[in-house]
Amino acid sequence: MIARLLTFGDQLVASPGPYNHFNVQKGEHWWELLAEHLEIEPVYIGNTIENVGISPIWYLSKVNEILDTMTENDRFVGFVPSAWRSLSWVNEKPKHSVTEEAGPHQYTSYCEWQAKFVFDILVKICRNKNVLFVQQNLNNITRGTKQVKVVRVEKHLKDFNWVWSWIVQETGVTSNPNDFYKHYAPERKLNSKGHELVAKVMKKYVQ
Repeated sequence: MIARLLTFGDQLVASPGPYNHFNVQKGEHWWELLAEHLEIEPVYIGNTIENVGISPIWYLSKVNEILDTMTENDRFVGFVPSAWRSLSWVNEKPKHSVTEEAGPHQYTSYCEWQAKFVFDILVKICRNKNVLFVQQNLNNITRGTKQVKVVRVEKHLKDFNWVWSWIVQETGVTSNPNDFYKHYAPERKLNSKGHELVAKVMKKYVQ
């Protein structure tokens, strides 16, 4: 049976774009580079357009389904979406609200509750699974586990999401947002160099 590296998530995993609905060409995503390093098959789950801006609770529900399909040879890796998002239901479909939109995610107390809730459930459903979830540290999440890595962003750079701030912190490539966007994320989407940067960091934590 072929060993697979599964991933699912928002635009931090795969942004929509011109290459068969992806922003970079096949083989250039950070999880594809990581899978090549591990000598296993990369598998992206979902649709890049539908996955943009997904909320942590929706992410958790889909991950729970994915984990049930994993074989003993499979692995999973991904970033937990920002806690500054929320979920509602419109016309029989999920409606994800992001930072600049109205919703309970405008309250820090909600974001901290949501992050802790998702963390606690992930820890329970990931036991004995070969997975790595990376989640941002918030006040009520102080330590991670082997399966759920909690990262503290020492300096949240202006106009950066938490993952990019963490990647810059890990690599030291630049602290200037304009330079980062120019070289690694034109149009606020990771290009091939940006994915190489993320892969470099993830290789340190996925063995």
